[in-house]
Amino acid sequence: MTMADFRQMAAKMDQHLQQLDVEGGYSLHMVIVDLVVNLRREWQSMADAFSSGHAD
Repeated sequence: MTMADFRQMAAKMDQHLQQLDVEGGYSLHMVIVDLVVNLRREWQSMADAFSSGHAD
């Protein structure tokens, strides 16, 4: 998978989470998905920093 694929997947997951929240379907399952999305965002930030040479 390319980085664009990962970004697209995360965007779809985030959109689905927001839709469920609006519909009142926010459950433990969705909390876990939300955590995974947040972890993915952190990983992406770190990966971007390493690839650009700005890692601390």
